[in-house]
Amino acid sequence: MKCPNCKVQMHEVSTRSHYDVPIKLDQCKKCGGVWFDNSELYRTKYGASKILDNIDIEKLRGFSSLEPKLLCPRDDTPLKIFKDPNFPKNIKVESCSTCAGFWFNYGEFDKFQWWRKKKAVINKKEKTPIDSKTQQYIDALMSAHSNKEKYESFGKLSKFLTTPVGGYSSLSRSSQKNQYEKTTLAIQVIRILMRMLLKV
Repeated sequence: MKCPNCKVQMHEVSTRSHYDVPIKLDQCKKCGGVWFDNSELYRTKYGASKILDNIDIEKLRGFSSLEPKLLCPRDDTPLKIFKDPNFPKNIKVESCSTCAGFWFNYGEFDKFQWWRKKKAVINKKEKTPIDSKTQQYIDALMSAHSNKEKYESFGKLSKFLTTPVGGYSSLSRSSQKNQYEKTTLAIQVIRILMRMLLKV
């Protein structure tokens, strides 16, 4: 894959996702720019910018020309400045409208990762009352289900609900009535559980 800026072959840089899945990014050794294929940008683990920015800075000092019009290294679609209200305005990133890839000039990815970490910290501090209420509800629900007896009851209910109902015609009238009552009871239990789950 060729660098959209320098038109030279880029090299692969191994990094990892948030869940430690390997990701191969493409970086130009000449200008330091980095190409992210669709979804790689948001999956790349914090700290990867240190690996990507670990190139010969002295070589970069002599490099100053940036192409005014860049083409996608995947499909030659003209790259456009990425504009999104949730994206930092001080970071200039080009994106491809066809393959949804991103081009970062040298140093921009480090700024982006720093911004994302800062935003995550702010979001954590500014939890809304709804979030905390939801968390309390989840905690209460989890502690209620941690009781072994209740857990086994839900297991039995789950087993019952996943058992196929067919074969009514081969059952006697009393067995059919019994099966119908069980099904009706199961539906009522599901309604109660759904009310419990939806009542936040």
